Amino acid sequence: MLAIVLIGATLLGVWKWERGSNVPTSEVKGQVVDFRTVADQVANSQMGSKIIYRGEYKVEYFVNSNKYYLWVSSGYTAVTPEYIQLRVRHNPPPNYRVRYVLDEPSTATASPIVGASD
Repeated sequence: MLAIVLIGATLLGVWKWERGSNVPTSEVKGQVVDFRTVADQVANSQMGSKIIYRGEYKVEYFVNSNKYYLWVSSGYTAVTPEYIQLRVRHNPPPNYRVRYVLDEPSTATASPIVGASD
């Protein structure tokens, strides 16, 4: 009986995963328009606790003349927000490819366009 339940649960999980992967999406180019530094986590050590900061880019994109944005990781983390700001200032942000759900353009993910010259 337990085996039947496990097989049924596995098949249901596979069916839901396959169904979710068939959501129609589209892509547009996104542009970084802002930057922020946020507290990401607390690192504990023998010397005490330290806050680890993370940099994020605000990526703006347009779908059917409507403006949307999302925050994505810059890839920079540090124990001081000033270090992240310095890195961003000296390393221009990349352009992004934004993949969004056709029926819900505000539901999106972004990835950097590697090797783009524009």
